[in-house]
Amino acid sequence: MEARTPAALVLNDAFYDGWSATLDGQPTPVLPANLAVRGVRVPAGTHRVSFTYRTPRLGLGALLSLGTLGLLGLAVLVERRRRAQAFFGPSR
Repeated sequence: MEARTPAALVLNDAFYDGWSATLDGQPTPVLPANLAVRGVRVPAGTHRVSFTYRTPRLGLGALLSLGTLGLLGLAVLVERRRRAQAFFGPSR
């Protein structure tokens, strides 16, 4: 990007938590622009701006999903054992 004077680079997509940006390889704040989209301040001159998105709390969501899957597997095993005991009688 080339700016003759200090400017704002505005991207017309949603401003969400999880966006980060770099300006010439250095972190720069991502700011809400026009109340709904995202942007960064850019000083005069030629610059490279990069945006990156990382889903917030992705690790927590994955952990909860794996825990739920484990509990579901355990419930299936318990139910199979209960049905086997009802059909064959208690094991000795």
